[in-house]
Amino acid sequence: MRKALAALDAGGIQLATCSNRSQGLCEKILGELRLARHFSAIVGSTPERPRKPAPDGAQLALAALGGTRANTLYCGDSAIDLAAAEAAGLRVTLVEYGYGITEALRLAPRAEAFATIPALVESMLGHRDSSAAG
Repeated sequence: MRKALAALDAGGIQLATCSNRSQGLCEKILGELRLARHFSAIVGSTPERPRKPAPDGAQLALAALGGTRANTLYCGDSAIDLAAAEAAGLRVTLVEYGYGITEALRLAPRAEAFATIPALVESMLGHRDSSAAG
């Protein structure tokens, strides 16, 4: 994962994370793993924001990145992520190791591992000046 994040950074790809975990827990986990610096936006759940599959978190992450639907790829690991991305009007890819996604993998492009995400971003978005949320 660290190599993939470094490759995305080097390619000028902005990242956001959008989770159903609480905002504080998201910040704590990414901070303790020393990964927070890779993310321009960390969007966790709050009492006033609907949880995924509602599009609110994805839209907030997109706005924080200054991205557009055309230059953003949502990378997820669940059927809920697929539904959230579709509700937000975003292109989506799912990692194969996600949970409960056998059916969802038939509906979205897949990434065999997180390490393949930089190449997917480039191929699906067609350029490196992009953003990735998920």
